[in-house]
Amino acid sequence: MLPSRITTTSGVVNEIKDQNLAEDLKPHIYLAQGQDPQLRMYLGLRIAGDPAALSSTVRSKIRELDADVPVYAVRTMSDVVDKTLTSQKLSNLLLTAFATLAFILAAIGIYGMMAVYVTGARVSSASGWPWVPNQQTCWFPY
Repeated sequence: MLPSRITTTSGVVNEIKDQNLAEDLKPHIYLAQGQDPQLRMYLGLRIAGDPAALSSTVRSKIRELDADVPVYAVRTMSDVVDKTLTSQKLSNLLLTAFATLAFILAAIGIYGMMAVYVTGARVSSASGWPWVPNQQTCWFPY
């Protein structure tokens, strides 16, 4: 969204995924906080090493700049991506489980049909059944 007034642009990015990983890549313009106030701000750092060891240092530096700014929800990018993909992982797990169950049930059904076909499905003493005429042996059609 472009502002309707003259502002200072602090950054332009060619392609980003802003809200989730499923959306299309789109260009984005970053504006100065004073010109375009937001309810939340995010600080992203690229570091070499353990990010947990650096979080206390970053917190203290932010407190030095402004003690009223809260620092919360410090997470690594892999944690953010994992949280975003949690619902897709659950859907894939359920799909795999139900597909496996369907395959097993189909295999059992095919095995049962082949067993009936191979053995000829002969049933003795079926004369008590109302749909079978008086005879001692009944053959199931297949």
